[in-house]
Amino acid sequence: MNGPRKEIRVLDFPGVDGFTGLGLRQVLMESVGDGRSLPTYATVDYRRPFISIGPSQDIDSVIDVERCTAAKVDIVRRSSASGGAIFYDGGMSEYLVVPREFFPGIDDVFEYCRRLFAHVASKFDYPEIQYVGNDMRWCGRKVGAFAAITTERAYMAISFFNLRRPDMDLYMRFARSPMEKFSDKEVKDPRSYLATPEDLVHHPLSYAEVRGVFRDGVRELLGIEPVPGVLSDKEEERLQRVTKEMREDGWVFRYSSSRRFAAIPRGCLYGVGFFKGKKLIQVNAILDREGKRIEDIMISGDHMISPPSVVDLMSSSIRGLKSDDESEILGALSRILADPRVEQPKAGALSPEDFLQAIRVARQNAVICHRS
Repeated sequence: MNGPRKEIRVLDFPGVDGFTGLGLRQVLMESVGDGRSLPTYATVDYRRPFISIGPSQDIDSVIDVERCTAAKVDIVRRSSASGGAIFYDGGMSEYLVVPREFFPGIDDVFEYCRRLFAHVASKFDYPEIQYVGNDMRWCGRKVGAFAAITTERAYMAISFFNLRRPDMDLYMRFARSPMEKFSDKEVKDPRSYLATPEDLVHHPLSYAEVRGVFRDGVRELLGIEPVPGVLSDKEEERLQRVTKEMREDGWVFRYSSSRRFAAIPRGCLYGVGFFKGKKLIQVNAILDREGKRIEDIMISGDHMISPPSVVDLMSSSIRGLKSDDESEILGALSRILADPRVEQPKAGALSPEDFLQAIRVARQNAVICHRS
C-alpha cells in the first residue's frame, strides 16, 4: 500500500437482497474510482438466499434455472468479480474500495485480503486456516473466500465469510456442478464442503460482532480511522438503475449454452470441453461439417480475469480459425492475455495453454448434429 489515506467511509447494509448487495460493488467502484466518493469500506448481510454466478459463467452448467426459480432463489449474475457460482445463505460480505494507486497491483489486493482474514481468524481463535487459490479452508472445507475487482481507476477487495450453515438441501435442488469443479478439493460432497463458526470454535458468531472485528482489522492494516457514512443521492440513484439492469433477462442469460446453441446447423459438429487449471474453463463449440473450422465458440467458466470482457475477446479471436491449427489458436489467445490491461491474480491465473486444452477437449468431443 502506498501510504495511508486520511479518511475512509464506512457503510453498513444489513438485511438486503442479492441484487442490492452485489450491485453495490459496481456503484462503489464507479464513484470511488471517479473521485466522487471517499475510499469506502462496506459490510453486507443478506436477508434471503440467492445464487450468484460469475460474469463469464454458463448459467446452464451451474444451475437448473427452472428449479431455482421454483425454489424462489434469486439468480444474480455479477458484473465484476470474476469467479464461480456462490450460494449465499447464512453469510456476510465485506468490501474495500480504493483508488488504484492505493495498491501496487492485484496480487497486493489479494495479500491484503489474506492479512485481513488472518486478523479476523485470530480474534475468534480459529484453528489454522489454509489459503487455496482464493478460498479459505479448514480441513478441506470452505470457511470463506476473497476476490479482487479492478477497473482503470479503482481496486475492490472482497471477502465472503460463512456465519451460519447454509441450506445445502435447497442448493442441491437446483445446483449443477461439473465434476471438474471439485476435482482439486479434499471434500468433494457439496453438502459437506462449507464450514461455519460452530464447526471451528463451537459457538455461533453474529453479523454485528464479525462486522466489528473486520472493521477493526481494516483500521489496523490501513492505519485509518473509519468514519461512518451513507451513500450519496447519486449513488442511491445509480444503485437503483444497476439492480434493475441485473434483473433483466438479457443480462442473467448473457452466457447460456442452451440459448446460444439452441439451433445448430444440420450436419455441423457440436462439442463441449472442460479443463481445470487453477480455475475451471468451459468451451462450447460448433465446427463445420468436416470438423475443420470453428464456426462458433463460447468460452466460459469461473475465471478470475479482469476485465471480464476479455473472455468475449478470446472467443471472437478464434471464431473462424481452423480447429486443428493449434499454433494459430494459441497465438490469438496469447496476444489477448499478454495485453497489459488484462489482469489475473497469481492464485487463479490461467495460461493460453489452459484455454487451448479446453478447446482441444471440445473438438475431440464434437459430434454431428442431426437436426437444427
